[in-house]
Amino acid sequence: MRLFVKNIPWQVSERELGDVFADFGCSDVVICKESEKDGNRSRGCGFLTCERGPDAIAALDSSEPQGRKIRVEKAKAAARAQRGDGRGLG
Repeated sequence: MRLFVKNIPWQVSERELGDVFADFGCSDVVICKESEKDGNRSRGCGFLTCERGPDAIAALDSSEPQGRKIRVEKAKAAARAQRGDGRGLG
């Protein structure tokens, strides 16, 4: 299951976030970053793949790793971009 995590402290690395979710079989951790032009700073959210997603949500939603309450939820499918005629771009 793909999870979306928001309100991640800016100083948390992908490895550290992965460590928080390790007990739930999580992998492929990606923290969203600003562009290099904007300093490559964390945007405070990220995605990860989790074997035990529902358990991770139940245990970690509203938890406070590194002193800041994070929100954990099932990731929604990305909306497909549309052309003006409604046929999509791809």
